[in-house]
Amino acid sequence: AGRTWVLGARHDIPALMAACDVVVHSSVLPEPFGRVVVEAQLAGRPVIAADAGGVREIVEDGVSGLLTPPGDVGALRAAISRVQNDPALRERLRDGGQRSARARFTTASLFGAVDAVLAPLIG
Repeated sequence: AGRTWVLGARHDIPALMAACDVVVHSSVLPEPFGRVVVEAQLAGRPVIAADAGGVREIVEDGVSGLLTPPGDVGALRAAISRVQNDPALRERLRDGGQRSARARFTTASLFGAVDAVLAPLIG
């Protein structure tokens, strides 16, 4: 009904994220890592995601996003309504997600984590 668009491969993800009020990751199958979830958090967008796979390690429910059971349309609808109707919740999820993603998933944090593992091994 003009609310959802399938855009295919894109190279302007930051602009698309900026245009979103909320990013919903509604996969019904567990993914090893939810890259789009981290991208949304880094872009300062509140996230609603399926509680499965790697997303569980990215999103802290109620802090850096909302988690819903995979395939539960009613729970997904309720979570979207909550975020849509509660500006304070939107702001809290946006800020919490962005803070978490910046601390855990930037290039600098990745290099720091790799260095922490390798430094003792190479002396």
